[in-house]
Amino acid sequence: KETRLEKGIPTKEINEISRKEKLGRAPIFEMHYYWARKPLVTNRAVIFGVLSHSINVEEFKKIVGLGVNKKNEQVFKNTPWNTQKEIFDKIKKDMQELYGDRVLVLDPFAGTGMILFEALRIGLDVEAIDYNPIAFLIMKGTLEYPKKYGEVLLNGGEINGKRVPSFEEVANNIISEMEKELGDLYPDHNGNRVLTYIWTFNAKCNTCDKYTPVMPDFTIQENKNGNLYLKPIVTENNVKFEISEGEPDIEPFKSKGIEVRCAHCGRIITKKELLKQFQNGGIIESPVALYVTDGKDRKFDLPIDDDFAILDKAKKRFTPDLFNFIPVEEPSPAVRAKNWLGSWSNFYNPRQLLLMATLSKKIKEKTEELYKIDPDYATAVGTYLAMLL
Repeated sequence: KETRLEKGIPTKEINEISRKEKLGRAPIFEMHYYWARKPLVTNRAVIFGVLSHSINVEEFKKIVGLGVNKKNEQVFKNTPWNTQKEIFDKIKKDMQELYGDRVLVLDPFAGTGMILFEALRIGLDVEAIDYNPIAFLIMKGTLEYPKKYGEVLLNGGEINGKRVPSFEEVANNIISEMEKELGDLYPDHNGNRVLTYIWTFNAKCNTCDKYTPVMPDFTIQENKNGNLYLKPIVTENNVKFEISEGEPDIEPFKSKGIEVRCAHCGRIITKKELLKQFQNGGIIESPVALYVTDGKDRKFDLPIDDDFAILDKAKKRFTPDLFNFIPVEEPSPAVRAKNWLGSWSNFYNPRQLLLMATLSKKIKEKTEELYKIDPDYATAVGTYLAMLL
């Protein structure tokens, strides 16, 4: 018997919705960007297409979720098989005729498991294979753990006669503890909440012993209403900035390739000198702008003394046990900044390292507490918590 897929499906409509979904940015992209990630609605259409032979095109569109979206919501968020039960029952009967009692969906190049995710949602058995360890970790979180612990992960529950918290409870507990311990390192700025810090490296000139910002571009915002720039002001001992709508004069900073021109004496700080400063810790980091909000409006502002003192304050907060959570491994040769920064720890400033080390420590502690109740559930919660990093 010819399946619905072989007879034909409304590819034009599916492609249009798939394109909209593809333009979005899935949360997993923050961990690993998948150029070839298949839109969920495409996966759903193909799966229902190969499982059925008796449904017509209109029934197919209803079970996939095409044309029933009244709130401009993404199709993949709907579960029409829960409402179109008559059609779904026909598909289950077709599935029995075509494939027997059990349908197993195998994806040997599973990536983040999007094909299998849709298969799981309608009750099929799945098996996934992928060589990439990040893909493996993501699939643990999107396929295996939700199926095994879905309700408990969402709302908490009982395992082995003991209550276990939901993932959200554990995460909120960690966040609350960290706000108490590290909140003073993220102060408000002139009464406004800081959304983003913009930092720069500063290199030392071996001729005049003064520092110059290592900044190839002074643009901080680009939009159709006009750009915003950092306008450098060279003083006797350093370089300060103003926020300007006009493009600044960067002639004192111009250089070729990976070099920096000293803003004070004009000497070129060579690539070799810069590399040595990066590797020996001679480079100084400093904030040059902040993006802040008062709850309504957002704007860029210049740092104040408290903002400059934050890194020194963070350095003093390190305790011996936190050093176990600082990544000192060297990046792979594929990482372009490897020669400049050496180990992973040098990719972050002291406040960032303190935050990540503290978070790592707390994830370990919370996971160990759960491990005493149920090792598998602890691993599930620990995996999700690790993704916060």
